Amino acid sequence: MTTCILIPTSTLYYNIWEPHIKLMNIYWKDCPYPIYIGTNKDSNIIYDLNEKYKINYIFTTMEAKKDNILSRMLYYLEILQKKYKNVLLLIDDFFLTRNVDNNTINECIKLLNSESNIGMIRLHPSPEGNIKNITHHFSIPSLSNYPNIKLGETYMDYICSHCLGNLTVQNICKLPHIDADLEDSRIITNHIKTDKIELINAKGIWLQPTLWNIDFLIQGLKRMINDNKNDFRKFETNGPPYYKNKLLLAPRYRWEIIYPCRGFCGGGIFSGVISKWALQLFKKHNIHIPIYSNNYIFDTTKIKSNKNTRGEYVEKI
Repeated sequence: MTTCILIPTSTLYYNIWEPHIKLMNIYWKDCPYPIYIGTNKDSNIIYDLNEKYKINYIFTTMEAKKDNILSRMLYYLEILQKKYKNVLLLIDDFFLTRNVDNNTINECIKLLNSESNIGMIRLHPSPEGNIKNITHHFSIPSLSNYPNIKLGETYMDYICSHCLGNLTVQNICKLPHIDADLEDSRIITNHIKTDKIELINAKGIWLQPTLWNIDFLIQGLKRMINDNKNDFRKFETNGPPYYKNKLLLAPRYRWEIIYPCRGFCGGGIFSGVISKWALQLFKKHNIHIPIYSNNYIFDTTKIKSNKNTRGEYVEKI
């Protein structure tokens, strides 16, 4: 096994760990890759996901802070580097919303392993770019989640967060998508049924599900941390210059979603507040989660945090 899955998180988000894994068991029943949760440790928490779901923990003694999040991720990756070549990096609130196709994931891994000039493959689409900027193009076979639609036909995907993003452009829907429904009837844009996914070169690094060559990911993180760029937002905004020596690939079209979560313009939690669509998703599958005042996933009367703007990283203070 050359590939593993890493979910970097902190104990502040403990209440969504098991729901995340339950959804993976529902929508990715045949997942063959070992799953690791990287986190700090809290004596008040029961770490039983290994017994329940065969999930592995990697514990760090570093306190969970905004300004050391890349250092913590580097710690987890250097442990995994001893055993694996690639890592699928997932954020803790990137909840699956429909089935994962193992064959498509495998095709991505085969491409990453066979092409030494590729360092990362994003499993969520890139906003469509200017065709003049496309210098590299790869195609992989893929099965659609819509078997009753013929190839080339169009359809509306009411779960697609990229289509919600199009509504944002039209001032119909606001960011982040915290008030969107799981199946949002406001979506009016079309997808196209295909049997392949086009992967093109991308310039950006995003916090969407990504498949990385671990060595490549680590070398960039080390240089960023050395330059005092040590949080996820800086990973997105300042990261690309640190990863110039290999190709960063992404699906070209918004309907080419390899890992079908709602990972565009935020996941299911915003600064500790759970989104409307995530609550609907949990209810759909009878998944229970403690919800506190104002839809926080932790008790704000007991845990003080820097809960400022929605979408900012939340940490205990």
